[in-house]
Amino acid sequence: MKRGIKGFKRLALLAAAALALSAALAACGGGSGGNGGGAAESAGGGDTPAANADTGEVYTVRIGCATVLPSHPNWFMEELKKALEAKTDRFAVELYPANQLGANAEMIQGLQNGNVQGVVLPSGLFTSIAPIFNLFAVPGLVPDADTQYEMLNNTEVGDAIKAEVSKSGVTPLGFLWCPSQEFYLDRKAESMADLKGLKIRGTDAKVCQDELSAYGAAPVVMSSGDVAMGLQQGTLNGLFTDNTFVAPLKLFEKAKYVVKGLPGVPNSNTVMISNIFLDSLPDDLNALFRETVDEVREMTHEYTIGYEAECYSQIVDGGGTILTPSQAFIDELAEKDAAVRETFKGDNPDMLELYDMVEAWVAGSR
Repeated sequence: MKRGIKGFKRLALLAAAALALSAALAACGGGSGGNGGGAAESAGGGDTPAANADTGEVYTVRIGCATVLPSHPNWFMEELKKALEAKTDRFAVELYPANQLGANAEMIQGLQNGNVQGVVLPSGLFTSIAPIFNLFAVPGLVPDADTQYEMLNNTEVGDAIKAEVSKSGVTPLGFLWCPSQEFYLDRKAESMADLKGLKIRGTDAKVCQDELSAYGAAPVVMSSGDVAMGLQQGTLNGLFTDNTFVAPLKLFEKAKYVVKGLPGVPNSNTVMISNIFLDSLPDDLNALFRETVDEVREMTHEYTIGYEAECYSQIVDGGGTILTPSQAFIDELAEKDAAVRETFKGDNPDMLELYDMVEAWVAGSR
């Protein structure tokens, strides 16, 4: 798959210039990592490690997620801990699955203030601090999970997104491959009419909420840790997510109908790291940490492909029913998706340049 096109050179040069300016400011005393403002402007926000003296300190790395093993965010965290601690005794990695560090918003706030060093969460949960993540949720913009994984991790488009997000005090060091989003419902849905009025939990991204509204559903924003209770109590009729979230938590016991094969709704989990933490690391450890994240991300890619199949088997064995939408149903959804894309472009003129770059890269990669 292609890793960039000529039209992205301008953005790459701008990103490089911004990083150079950040480095210059840091050299003049502009960013030590001791506070949120400095962290956002120093090495945490780019690909160049922080220039800090090595004092021999052991760095505690508290990493959290919303899921439980054997979900791929958890597998990633486990393998990252093993890999880091095998390479050096300078990292002490602590893992906090199942929202043990707090609700999603609390974990993200912890990243910004430096109390949490890393999280692995769906990209759409970061829109409150980095609105550019809404771009990931635009239906039909990126056609499938493989295309999104390549674009985010290995192209100038992904580099530009990382640079933009890093301005918020956190830096995405990688994006995990995820299955595409599907409907998990407490009743059958075989047409657009069957979605009308259903209370469906999606991501926090506004464009995801707009998409569900366009389908006739009632979108719900809810922390991952509250979803099981929401289904149990009937405050939710279902979820718009992928099977690796549903299966390990056995959410299919209440949301047993799976509408599989929806058009153009890839998902991704972001490996998001605190800039304060990155800026605190000496050069060698900063580079080692980033390198190890990349290595484990690739390992997790292979794991998740196999795990996706296991999740479907678990859902079916547990009484779930997989529904394949008719072409008429797919066409209905695609028509609404097109309208949501146009609304997104009209509402977000500041994102149009990057939107066009994503669209062009997708076209050129086929």
